[in-house]
Amino acid sequence: MKANRVARVESFLQEEFGSLFQKIGKNTFPGVLISVTAVKITPDLSIARIYLSVFPYEKHKDVKLYLDENYVAIKQEAAKLVGKHLRIMPDLHFLIDEAFEKEAEIDKLLKEGGENPIK
Repeated sequence: MKANRVARVESFLQEEFGSLFQKIGKNTFPGVLISVTAVKITPDLSIARIYLSVFPYEKHKDVKLYLDENYVAIKQEAAKLVGKHLRIMPDLHFLIDEAFEKEAEIDKLLKEGGENPIK
């Protein structure tokens, strides 16, 4: 039962943060797409790890710096969105999901005739 609650909260937070980061991307980083690939939350709902995908990937450092510098404002905005559903807003940890970048790098190597990393 507890795992089911955590999964529902993760799904809810992913959806809410997705819309929040669409606004941030549109207003702060024109031409950059920021999407939430996953949200992982601890069983006691105290810490949420938000995995972000940034396209183009070259802008990921700028996005991460912005998130770190504006952490309090982002957490307050998020608290407004989820306040009716969660009693306590979890501590937020923003992480850049590099899976798509690694996949693109492997694809590029394969197209250029490099050595196949999958043997």
